[in-house]
Amino acid sequence: MYDNEDFMNEDPWNVSGRASGEAETTETSSYFSAGDLGKISMACGIISFFFYHVLFAILGLVFGIVSQSKSKNSCATVGIVCSVISLALMFFVLLGVIAIILAFIPSATEWFEKIKDYLSGLYGF
Repeated sequence: MYDNEDFMNEDPWNVSGRASGEAETTETSSYFSAGDLGKISMACGIISFFFYHVLFAILGLVFGIVSQSKSKNSCATVGIVCSVISLALMFFVLLGVIAIILAFIPSATEWFEKIKDYLSGLYGF
Protein backbone atom coordinates (compact mmCIF):
# COMPACT_ATOMS: atom_id res chain seq x y z
CA MET A 1 0.00 0.00 0.00
CA TYR A 2 2.78 2.46 0.87
CA ASP A 3 5.15 1.33 -1.88
CA ASN A 4 3.83 3.88 -4.31
CA GLU A 5 6.47 6.57 -5.06
CA ASP A 6 3.85 9.29 -5.47
CA PHE A 7 2.52 8.64 -2.00
CA MET A 8 5.97 8.68 -0.43
CA ASN A 9 7.06 11.80 -2.27
CA GLU A 10 8.90 14.30 -0.05
CA ASP A 11 6.71 17.02 -1.54
CA PRO A 12 3.16 15.60 -1.36
CA TRP A 13 1.46 18.82 -2.47
CA ASN A 14 3.97 19.33 -5.29
CA VAL A 15 5.05 22.74 -4.06
CA SER A 16 8.32 22.53 -5.97
CA GLY A 17 6.52 21.82 -9.25
CA ARG A 18 8.63 18.74 -9.99
CA ALA A 19 7.13 15.53 -11.27
CA SER A 20 7.30 12.48 -9.07
CA GLY A 21 10.72 10.88 -9.14
CA GLU A 22 12.31 13.80 -10.97
CA ALA A 23 15.78 14.62 -9.70
CA GLU A 24 16.15 17.79 -7.70
CA THR A 25 18.32 20.37 -9.43
CA THR A 26 20.70 22.65 -7.61
CA GLU A 27 20.41 25.40 -10.21
CA THR A 28 18.00 28.11 -9.21
CA SER A 29 15.70 29.32 -11.92
CA SER A 30 14.78 32.97 -12.23
CA TYR A 31 11.81 34.60 -13.83
CA PHE A 32 13.88 36.75 -16.17
CA SER A 33 16.91 35.86 -18.23
CA ALA A 34 19.96 38.10 -18.42
CA GLY A 35 18.80 39.39 -21.81
CA ASP A 36 15.38 40.29 -20.42
CA LEU A 37 16.94 42.11 -17.48
CA GLY A 38 19.22 43.97 -19.90
CA LYS A 39 16.23 45.11 -21.95
CA ILE A 40 14.39 46.19 -18.80
CA SER A 41 17.50 48.09 -17.71
CA MET A 42 17.76 49.82 -21.06
CA ALA A 43 14.07 50.77 -21.02
CA CYS A 44 14.30 52.13 -17.46
CA GLY A 45 17.46 54.07 -18.33
CA ILE A 46 15.84 55.72 -21.34
CA ILE A 47 12.57 56.42 -19.51
CA SER A 48 14.56 58.04 -16.68
CA PHE A 49 15.34 60.96 -18.99
CA PHE A 50 11.63 61.81 -19.22
CA PHE A 51 9.67 60.59 -16.15
CA TYR A 52 10.49 60.03 -12.47
CA HIS A 53 14.17 60.55 -13.18
CA VAL A 54 15.73 59.21 -10.01
CA LEU A 55 13.36 56.24 -9.59
CA PHE A 56 13.78 54.88 -13.11
CA ALA A 57 17.51 55.62 -13.12
CA ILE A 58 18.03 53.58 -9.95
CA LEU A 59 15.84 50.76 -11.30
CA GLY A 60 17.78 50.79 -14.58
CA LEU A 61 21.06 50.72 -12.70
CA VAL A 62 20.01 47.79 -10.51
CA PHE A 63 18.58 45.74 -13.39
CA GLY A 64 21.67 46.48 -15.50
CA ILE A 65 24.09 45.40 -12.79
CA VAL A 66 22.14 42.19 -12.13
CA SER A 67 22.02 41.46 -15.86
CA GLN A 68 25.74 42.12 -16.26
CA SER A 69 26.50 39.81 -13.34
CA LYS A 70 24.61 36.98 -15.05
CA SER A 71 26.12 37.49 -18.49
CA LYS A 72 27.60 40.40 -20.38
CA ASN A 73 25.22 42.00 -22.85
CA SER A 74 25.01 45.33 -24.63
CA CYS A 75 21.45 46.19 -23.56
CA ALA A 76 22.49 46.13 -19.91
CA THR A 77 25.49 48.33 -20.71
CA VAL A 78 23.24 50.87 -22.45
CA GLY A 79 20.85 50.79 -19.48
CA ILE A 80 23.65 51.36 -16.99
CA VAL A 81 25.13 54.23 -19.03
CA CYS A 82 21.72 55.94 -19.48
CA SER A 83 20.94 55.54 -15.78
CA VAL A 84 24.27 57.00 -14.69
CA ILE A 85 23.89 59.94 -17.11
CA SER A 86 20.36 60.59 -15.83
CA LEU A 87 21.50 60.49 -12.20
CA ALA A 88 24.42 62.83 -12.97
CA LEU A 89 22.08 65.29 -14.73
CA MET A 90 19.71 65.24 -11.76
CA PHE A 91 22.64 65.85 -9.41
CA PHE A 92 23.75 68.91 -11.42
CA VAL A 93 20.17 70.20 -11.59
CA LEU A 94 19.95 69.87 -7.81
CA LEU A 95 23.23 71.77 -7.43
CA GLY A 96 21.89 74.49 -9.74
CA VAL A 97 18.70 74.85 -7.73
CA ILE A 98 20.70 75.09 -4.51
CA ALA A 99 22.97 77.74 -6.11
CA ILE A 100 19.95 79.77 -7.23
CA ILE A 101 18.41 79.59 -3.77
CA LEU A 102 21.68 80.64 -2.16
CA ALA A 103 22.01 83.53 -4.62
CA PHE A 104 18.63 84.91 -3.54
CA ILE A 105 19.12 84.50 0.22
CA PRO A 106 20.40 88.08 0.78
CA SER A 107 17.38 89.57 -0.98
CA ALA A 108 15.11 87.08 0.82
CA THR A 109 16.59 88.20 4.14
CA GLU A 110 15.73 91.84 3.31
CA TRP A 111 12.21 90.78 2.31
CA PHE A 112 11.73 88.91 5.61
CA GLU A 113 13.00 91.96 7.54
CA LYS A 114 10.38 94.14 5.81
CA ILE A 115 7.66 91.62 6.71
CA LYS A 116 8.91 91.54 10.30
CA ASP A 117 8.88 95.35 10.53
CA TYR A 118 5.38 95.49 9.05
CA LEU A 119 4.03 92.86 11.47
CA SER A 120 5.73 94.50 14.46
CA GLY A 121 4.13 97.83 13.55
CA LEU A 122 0.77 96.18 12.95
CA TYR A 123 0.64 94.03 16.09
CA GLY A 124 3.02 95.97 18.32
CA PHE A 125 5.69 93.28 18.72
